Amino acid sequence: MNDLVHLIPSRPYIIFRLQPQDLVIELGRCVNSRNISQILCRCVRQCVDVSRPFKITATFEDLYWTLEDGFRVLGHLLAFLGNKELLDFGLWQNLTIELPHKALPFNPLNSPELPLEAFTNLRHLTWAAHPQQILKSWLPLAPSLLQNLEILTIDCNISSHDFTYILRHVNRLSTLSLKHIRRESMSTPVTPPINHCSRQRYPVPALKTLTVVSDEDICTVFDNFHFPSLLNLTLMLGYPPFQSNFHDLESFNWGTLETFDLHSDLRDVDRTYFQTLLSPQGEFRLHSTWYSFRWATTSPTTHV
Repeated sequence: MNDLVHLIPSRPYIIFRLQPQDLVIELGRCVNSRNISQILCRCVRQCVDVSRPFKITATFEDLYWTLEDGFRVLGHLLAFLGNKELLDFGLWQNLTIELPHKALPFNPLNSPELPLEAFTNLRHLTWAAHPQQILKSWLPLAPSLLQNLEILTIDCNISSHDFTYILRHVNRLSTLSLKHIRRESMSTPVTPPINHCSRQRYPVPALKTLTVVSDEDICTVFDNFHFPSLLNLTLMLGYPPFQSNFHDLESFNWGTLETFDLHSDLRDVDRTYFQTLLSPQGEFRLHSTWYSFRWATTSPTTHV
């Protein structure tokens, strides 16, 4: 694709924000130009040194663009950006995608599919979108993409099954943040079924920091995995995590945790139990449920 002009609707506009090693593509309103491809090439030359790590952010809100147009155009811009003559996909290490938290059309007209096998060096991915787009978009969170990531943030409502799917397909991941595992999502998981041996606990070998916001009991998910490297655990729970939920849980090496932040309401007996899980060197911090869900629902890209 040599020219992006014919893909751009006449009324909305595109913003390119430039910082050293940081390119932001935002579909919004600004002074427009018809030479979109030339502008994008110039932006890359001005702000990106390919010999050093760089970050790409692609975002749009549905204020000035229809969902279908914005989804399609943003995909084409990323496809154009990743060609070998500009910023080869194999050089991308840090990518943020922010889409409207609304159901987007699957395979809208002329929508590209980004080559997942080309993202060989992608290590840091932030994903904020409607849950349907986890697998149905021009950048699906397929196993081939997940397996090389080291930092992953997902900001959308998912099910505990989707959480399990993610944990099963990450090998190098050191930091995982999930907002929000919701009870009503249980009936509509967006990820495919997983064959699981009930007697096998799968290792998540590299994970050191885990943050989960959930109103669904996630101990059943944890019980399928082992986290040998985990150092920092943050759980923001919309239900009281009774001692009985965690008593037989062998997924965590509690004695090696450095920090355990729990956002929930606890009975005194359970509070004492959680305090004794960690070693004397570990730090247990208890926060109220109100703070937890105020944090979860006022994040700039979190929509309930």
